[in-house]
Amino acid sequence: MEQSKSVLILPLLFLARLEEGRMQPRSRPIQKFAAAVSRCSAEAVVYGKCIVADYNSVHKDKCLKEFLKLKDCYLAATKNNR
Repeated sequence: MEQSKSVLILPLLFLARLEEGRMQPRSRPIQKFAAAVSRCSAEAVVYGKCIVADYNSVHKDKCLKEFLKLKDCYLAATKNNR
């Protein structure tokens, strides 16, 4: 019975501290990724067009240059979003 009380009380304590401003909410990785995607749409379009140009023969390192630009954009966007 003691354990079930602590399971109910801990989330309430967290919410109380959050409302008081003592704790910052954690950002979920998917939120960071979504923000990065919205900032890198031009790079994503270029990479997508490269892949779709000959989608029947997709292989490793196909469109590597475009992919690396997209990756760099994502990394820069997530770094700035912290």
